[in-house]
Amino acid sequence: MNIEELVTKHKEICQEALNLVSQRNEEYASKGDSLKTFIETAEELGTEPYRIALVLLAIKHKRIVEQIKNRKPIRDSIRDLINYAIYVEALLEEESSTIVHTVTDTDESYLIKHSEPRKVY
Repeated sequence: MNIEELVTKHKEICQEALNLVSQRNEEYASKGDSLKTFIETAEELGTEPYRIALVLLAIKHKRIVEQIKNRKPIRDSIRDLINYAIYVEALLEEESSTIVHTVTDTDESYLIKHSEPRKVY
């Protein structure tokens, strides 16, 4: 496969992943907020929302490995994996706008809200 064919394939797969996330968003989004389910689940479990997406990404990865071993189709799982990776980045960006750290100075604690976004490499 040459680079032109790979780029065409990449666009096709990403478009299918986008269509899938749009379709599922209608089914799973909470009051129009695509990230709310991750945020609420994280609050219930006492963790960060991006970690919920990372767990789902890891589960999907494991499933793909099993599907390959068992010679099962992986098409939908690959698109899910792409979408979970995008959710991780979106959740990190969302978090960066609301990160609050507690800083101790002498006997008092101060909450500092960061305006700098978390860098997503």
